[in-house]
Amino acid sequence: MNPLYIRLLVIFALLVPLGLQCRFVEQGAAFAAAGAITGFSPASGSQGTEVVIEGSGFNNVSSVKIGGGSLSYKRNSDTKITATVTSNAQTGSITVQTAEGLLTSASAFTVIEPAPTITSFSPTSGPPGTKIIIQGSDFNNVQSVKVGSVYLAYSRDSETQITATTATGKLDGKITVTTPNGSATSSGTFTSDPPSVTGFSPTSGTAQPKTQVAINGVNLLGVTSVTFGDNDGFAQFTLPSPSQIQADVPCTARSGKIGVSTAEGVVYSSGSFTVPDTGVPEEVPTRIACLWTPAAPDGWTSAQWWGQAIYDNDQSGEASLEIDYVQLWCKVDGVDTKLIDDQGSAAGGLYVRYPWYEGAPEHDPLPTEYNASSDSLKLNISNHPHKIWQIWGTGARPSFSSSAVVNDCRIKARFKVSGPALVQWGADWWIDATAQRGEVLENNRGMMRTNWYFSSSNWYEVSYP
Repeated sequence: MNPLYIRLLVIFALLVPLGLQCRFVEQGAAFAAAGAITGFSPASGSQGTEVVIEGSGFNNVSSVKIGGGSLSYKRNSDTKITATVTSNAQTGSITVQTAEGLLTSASAFTVIEPAPTITSFSPTSGPPGTKIIIQGSDFNNVQSVKVGSVYLAYSRDSETQITATTATGKLDGKITVTTPNGSATSSGTFTSDPPSVTGFSPTSGTAQPKTQVAINGVNLLGVTSVTFGDNDGFAQFTLPSPSQIQADVPCTARSGKIGVSTAEGVVYSSGSFTVPDTGVPEEVPTRIACLWTPAAPDGWTSAQWWGQAIYDNDQSGEASLEIDYVQLWCKVDGVDTKLIDDQGSAAGGLYVRYPWYEGAPEHDPLPTEYNASSDSLKLNISNHPHKIWQIWGTGARPSFSSSAVVNDCRIKARFKVSGPALVQWGADWWIDATAQRGEVLENNRGMMRTNWYFSSSNWYEVSYP
């Protein structure tokens, strides 16, 4: 082979690998020239924070991101970029996109979520169930909403609005919204509406037959008593909810406003409840019909009817009560039995009226007359207008076995009221037929009483209840 040709082959063999190596070196140098992120400061921040990014190759930059969220930025030079954290930034690596490739930081930037702020809320007061619209910012991952120390149910409407619903009870304080990034407290306070009675139904009724009244209101909490009219007697009641009371008209009821005693004081209805006590003088406590004890107490063996009559001192003229008969009927072991039958006769006495029955059982004798024309007992009430004329049966009280079941009693009476007089009938249980009146509930207990009867040209024939 030609020696020159051999030399050329050797030179070619040596130059080809050298040429390839030079190309690779050039390409590697070109790749390294794409740049790098060597650092950034600060390492964390919230929306609006300026981040200085340092490195090389910051040419033809098309985007800067943190955690995949785009930032606004300014390219200061090939080695420096100033970026601003935006609302869509998330904790993560910083990336810079150039025409030559994507540059990524070795460490992550921590995005600090801002604490919430409250700018306003409406309304500033209201009853339980009030929806409060809270305006502000950064309501993200809301953990709680409260007024004072009371936590409320709420819904997050947006990053700038929350709707919270007030709870039952007394609320008085600033509104606080808490997120993982902190808490915001309002400058103003929310105050719940105080307890109140807003209405009731029905608007009239009786204790016998018993009327149940639905009393509606706001924040009816800590209720201890319910009254009907101006008196010291309390109604039995239940509290289904803080916005309603179910109350039974009590025997002590008077026509007047309904009063509800709450933890914050007594609140009254604006309107009046009406019971059948029209015309009954103010000093009379037993104003309406009542059935206290429908059955004989265990071991008690007797009963007696009674009546009381008074003069209406707001009027004038002759007044009288005429009695034809008074009877007391009860079921004894299921058998309807007439226990007492007083025909045109009664015993009794005159008692102090102001105050009512002061000093009882002390009393003056009962003056009576016999009316031959009607074969009845007559009481001239106008002769003692400032006394209570109390009457009861003339004979011995009846007796029944202590083991007997005695209930469903009723008074039957025929009588006539004339002039400015009024009369009420009732009956009591007695421990036995001969016991004397003692302390309250000791020897006798109230059974029932009627409404008051007023003057009429006709004779009353009453069976109660």
